[in-house]
Amino acid sequence: MGVRSASLRGPQRGIGMRFGRHCFWIAGILATVFLGDILFAKAQIHAGESIPIHLGETVQFLFLLAACAFFVVGAIERERTEKNGDNPK
Repeated sequence: MGVRSASLRGPQRGIGMRFGRHCFWIAGILATVFLGDILFAKAQIHAGESIPIHLGETVQFLFLLAACAFFVVGAIERERTEKNGDNPK
């Protein structure tokens, strides 16, 4: 953790770094909802119950697609921010 990584913390972070972090958070939330739905459906199967309170296959695909897209956008934005040094001093 050199001087550069220390300058990326706190309120001194640039807009791009915050945007990238928000994208990672959104991707994590979407992936958690997706995995939670999968695990909930699996528990229903093992319990022998049929409760129709889960996402459909198309919605699951869209959640996973959006999570991947937000993750990629966050990674690209973070890389661009670190490469260009867009951190205000």
